[in-house]
Amino acid sequence: MAAQDAVLQELHELVAEKLKEAIESGEAPASVYAQAIKFLSDNNITSVGNAAVGALGTSLKDKFPFTDVSDPTAHPH
Repeated sequence: MAAQDAVLQELHELVAEKLKEAIESGEAPASVYAQAIKFLSDNNITSVGNAAVGALGTSLKDKFPFTDVSDPTAHPH
């Protein structure tokens, strides 16, 4: 089981790194951001009560095509 855990940990790290690289490239489409948000949510990663993070969220909420706040992949066609 330890070997399987190591493989899962490696996969987790790889997915996180690839999402980070895509976002840092400045060319990531909204779908990559949605995947990153879901990845963080699925891993119970939440922001702390940081005013800057809250301000960023407020400024971005109207710029993304998400229509269902519980599903970041949903958007109008």
